[in-house]
Amino acid sequence: MRRSGTVEDYEKWVKRGRGQGDGANYSAWLNLRDVPSRATRSRLVSRRFGRPFYFMSNGELITFFILEWDDSVIQIREQYPLDPTVTQQLACKHSIRHPAVRGENIVMTTDFLVDYNVGGRRITKAIQVKHRPEDVADNRTQEKLRLEALYWEGKSIPREIVFSANYSPILVSNLRQLFRWRNQKVTPRDLDRLSVELSEVLDRGPLPSSEIRVPRIRMADADCIVSVDEALKTLIAHKRIPFDIHTEHLQQREFALLRLS
Repeated sequence: MRRSGTVEDYEKWVKRGRGQGDGANYSAWLNLRDVPSRATRSRLVSRRFGRPFYFMSNGELITFFILEWDDSVIQIREQYPLDPTVTQQLACKHSIRHPAVRGENIVMTTDFLVDYNVGGRRITKAIQVKHRPEDVADNRTQEKLRLEALYWEGKSIPREIVFSANYSPILVSNLRQLFRWRNQKVTPRDLDRLSVELSEVLDRGPLPSSEIRVPRIRMADADCIVSVDEALKTLIAHKRIPFDIHTEHLQQREFALLRLS
């Protein structure tokens, strides 16, 4: 929940498409211009979901990487606005002071509204990202979180608070590196070819370290030549090679494969 448009701005922002749309046509309620420049914020384009995403904290960025890696996730809507008519009614009913800036009520947001395909059923979950439990310990933050929870409860959508400080450093490091390779333009035919070519290269014996990053494997559809190092990371990123992102280090897997080949 952040400083956003005021309640009076809600209809105007909705008409502009803010917080509206599905899939590649969704437009986040907040973008980088809507938060102070001193904030930790970022923008990236996801090839999988076909649009740019906006993050207002490093924790949100890492949470997105986790969600993007999950094949059951079919849609992610970040900076999702809560209908202020509903939040104001809930605030009045439950005697909670509505979030406001300089006396004007503002539109509340949930960091992520995520759709999953679970056994053929579409399930939606709201996710709020905080850095650590201490960040939600004060009474005022608890009030705002309760108001958000009541909103989603009324829509029969589960809401979860995640703490980015609890993410494993191994997981964070792996996902940061692998996103680049997951996000490249590559076809199934390219991945098939990489699998065959990489196996053939490794079967010929260990490569000197000086040759690990020498371009040698052509991807026809992507029209480029990649190194053994790049091929390995691409195949791991696209889950063609088994890899536990929670416990294995990407660099260790690379070196182990090269030493054992």
